[in-house]
Amino acid sequence: MAELVILTEAGGSVGYGHLMRCRAIADAADGELRVQGYGAYPGGDGIREQAWMNHPETLIRELPSTCPVLVDSYLATREVYELLSRHFDRVAVIDDYDRMSYPVDLLINPGLKLPPYREQTATVVGGREFVILRDAIRRQTPKSDYACIMKNVLVTFGGSDNWNMFDRLVPKL
Repeated sequence: MAELVILTEAGGSVGYGHLMRCRAIADAADGELRVQGYGAYPGGDGIREQAWMNHPETLIRELPSTCPVLVDSYLATREVYELLSRHFDRVAVIDDYDRMSYPVDLLINPGLKLPPYREQTATVVGGREFVILRDAIRRQTPKSDYACIMKNVLVTFGGSDNWNMFDRLVPKL
């Protein structure tokens, strides 16, 4: 059994960013990734499709209370987080924008700029030390002079750009 169980959603028009960052965490932590599927999504080793949001009691029956759980979801309700927190000793959540007051132990923001998080009872961590990158990106050989070789650039911020980073970044490019 995995040391860490990671829960997220993916498929249709939601969750590919969540799926990729959760895969990066699972790979680094030798964790187990469970995905609430909404239609087709890229499958692969280490991903288990499970209706954990709709039927969290199944997850609770399967895993011991000592198993740490990490949730990366914009769709899970407060009730789901409460149920997970009642059963598991350690529950953490990845949150980019202060979606709700989470009844968990730890809130992780993997972004550079954090919202105020005034209503949280969980311990909140974030900033550049918590940015999540896949191995394929981290293992790239650093280039010495981007200005001479860069011809095309892809900039993406996932589903939204709440901090208007795009408008600030484009002039610098």
